[in-house]
Amino acid sequence: MKYRLFMVLALIFLFSGIVQAGSGVTFGGSRTVGPDETVFGDLVIFGGRVEVFGTIEGDLISIGGDALVEGRITGDLVNVGGNLRMERGSSVEGDLVQVGGSVWRDPQVQIGGSFRSYGITEPFRVGFPGWVFRPVVSAWGSVFGFFYQLLFTLLVAFLFSNNVRGVASTLKREWGMSLLVGFLGFILLVPAVLFLIITILGIPLALIVLLGYYLAIILGQVGIFFLLGEWLLEKFGRKDEKVIGVAVVGLLGIFIVRLLIRLVPFIGGPIHAVIMALIYMIALGVTLKSRFGTNKPWIARG
Repeated sequence: MKYRLFMVLALIFLFSGIVQAGSGVTFGGSRTVGPDETVFGDLVIFGGRVEVFGTIEGDLISIGGDALVEGRITGDLVNVGGNLRMERGSSVEGDLVQVGGSVWRDPQVQIGGSFRSYGITEPFRVGFPGWVFRPVVSAWGSVFGFFYQLLFTLLVAFLFSNNVRGVASTLKREWGMSLLVGFLGFILLVPAVLFLIITILGIPLALIVLLGYYLAIILGQVGIFFLLGEWLLEKFGRKDEKVIGVAVVGLLGIFIVRLLIRLVPFIGGPIHAVIMALIYMIALGVTLKSRFGTNKPWIARG
């Protein structure tokens, strides 16, 4: 039962944007404020992308997702852990605060208060067309994402090396089934998520789910890195018995591919998004299929 909780937050991120459409707080999904739309009050987005073309009569707070602003915000704009882009004609009458991620703003963007950035700030674009500049900014963000992935890869490979091997072994035999299980794992848990939201215990359980969901996905990703690392080392006639070394090689391989894809103008972003969606589904599916790398039954038989 406790393992099933690991998967619930995935549905919160993917589907609660639909459930909470029209509210001031959105978990996951995407939120767009149209050119002729005005949002009265604060708008808070967790784990999803937000695009503002109209007006927000209040604050905009985006946590864990990218933000695009081409409209007007009468309050403060706070973006944490995502990339922020402000186009010409946009304005923030309050303070602009960026924590982590990257930020790019047109030189003519109007900010009524102070601008504070705690992280890497993208330089102003001068004379670069968008189809050139945007892929570069996207690739630049991938570099910093790599160090985050490297950290959890080292930790998981060191602490749970046997589980990583178990995940990789299952993925090698049943990658197609792992993808299917991961896809169904997201879809079939929608009723469970809805039930969780309406119950009294929904909020505390959501915190548990938050931790469990990321642990499941991270373990699956490291298993994918390990399997790819084994394949790459074999192609170059090398061999490494240590899980950490092999997983890091696989991570480097995926990072290089992702970086090259994101540099492709126009279609690089959508292709990258599809690849990452597949990786997340396979990671979730193979973690469940392998019973978190143990390859043991969910229920022990007496």
